[in-house]
Amino acid sequence: REHRYSRHFNCLSPICSCGQENESTMHFMLFCNRHANHRRKLYFQLNDMVPGITWKPPPALLDVLLYGSKKFDFDTNKGIITSTITYIKDTKRFKKLEAYSQV
Repeated sequence: REHRYSRHFNCLSPICSCGQENESTMHFMLFCNRHANHRRKLYFQLNDMVPGITWKPPPALLDVLLYGSKKFDFDTNKGIITSTITYIKDTKRFKKLEAYSQV
């Protein structure tokens, strides 16, 4: 919402539906209480691949979730990105936006 709101793209408010703060990428991926159960699942998967990875500072963790890391091999990065995609799908956060992608 924050990104869409700042670009005046079909969004009346940047505030997340949880009401806690603006719905930035970081908020959605790491902090929104509406997705806590899905996030726990994601963190378990990540810690199986790279123990302790979820203890990174939030900006660094978000970066790894979205882009992987040069520190990891191809298979580990693929697993991280696949887990991130699964998290996004499981939250159903973008289900409402599917109609826009068909235009």
